[in-house]
Amino acid sequence: MIVACFNGNVLCFSFSVVLDLEATRLESLSSRLVRHDAIEGFANNCEKICEDWTSLLRKTTLPPNVASSDTRVIAAFRAVDSVISGKQSTFVLRWLAYVRLMALCDSLKPVVRAERETGEAHRERGDRDINAVIDIYENAQRPADWQASEVACRPIIPFPPYLLR
Repeated sequence: MIVACFNGNVLCFSFSVVLDLEATRLESLSSRLVRHDAIEGFANNCEKICEDWTSLLRKTTLPPNVASSDTRVIAAFRAVDSVISGKQSTFVLRWLAYVRLMALCDSLKPVVRAERETGEAHRERGDRDINAVIDIYENAQRPADWQASEVACRPIIPFPPYLLR
């Protein structure tokens, strides 16, 4: 038995009523999170998603000891952006592209750190490694013929703030 006080009134509930309410809430929540045809949807799209994911990995996997200024880094960021902003991409593939974006940023942080420590790259005092990675990402979103004087050029995709750790 659960006893609760509400506006001066004592309310009593049995455990079975509370468990029934919890089961109803859980069922309602699960039906909103998982499609009723989830298994069928997975079966119908699994091969396509796997092919697209493999293709994205091929385009975005950087070789060992790559420099942050390497053109392959820019190409990798552009490949991720094309999937994220692409209308033909499925929801799952766009979600996976965000996962790949985070992995790409994580793999570049040690590269940027090493370049800073060896003096290959100069940054202002207080700039963190992730700031340099964000700069690289933003530069990748600009057209190839972009000039620094062009004020109207903005990133296509906002950088996820949760990566700023």
